Parts: sequence; structure tokens; C-alpha cells
Amino acid sequence: MATQNRGDVSVPHPTDPNDAEMRSEPTDLDCSGTDFPVCPYCGEVDADFWTDCREVQYDGDETTHDCPSCGKECDVEIQVSYTCTTRKQEPSK
Repeated sequence: MATQNRGDVSVPHPTDPNDAEMRSEPTDLDCSGTDFPVCPYCGEVDADFWTDCREVQYDGDETTHDCPSCGKECDVEIQVSYTCTTRKQEPSK
């Protein structure tokens, strides 16, 4: 199984239509902790999710999402994390 880079996320992507893994539902897609929803059925990364999604904004919020590629519906849970950047203060003049 090959890896396909979609945006900032690399997801496994089946390449051989005769491969048994491709005929069955993917089980090895990295769908956890990604910047954008990754379809658990086909691996499509929806980089436009945040543009169209207004109802989820807080940690733990959940919504359903229709994959723009395969059309299947999946559940999306929002996980918010914060980062901090510090720097030295400029000396007073």
C-alpha cells in the first residue's frame, strides 16, 4: 500500500484495485489528531472543512460530515490544543 500526501497530512492510499485491502473498508488510515477531517472510508482530506463548518468551535464538539470525495458520512470530533510562544522583552530606552 502506498502513502499519498494530501495537504499537510500523509495517509495510506491503496493503489492496486485487485488488492484485498482496497476492496474492503480501510482500517489503517490515520484519522486521529489531524488538522483536517480524514475520511475513514476513502482517506480524502477535506482541507475546506473549516471554511464551511460554523457549528463546531469548542473542544469536544461533534458533528457529522459528508466526504466530498466518496459521499459517505462520518462523525468528526473537534480537539482543540493551545500552544504558547515566549520571547525576551526589548530593553526599555
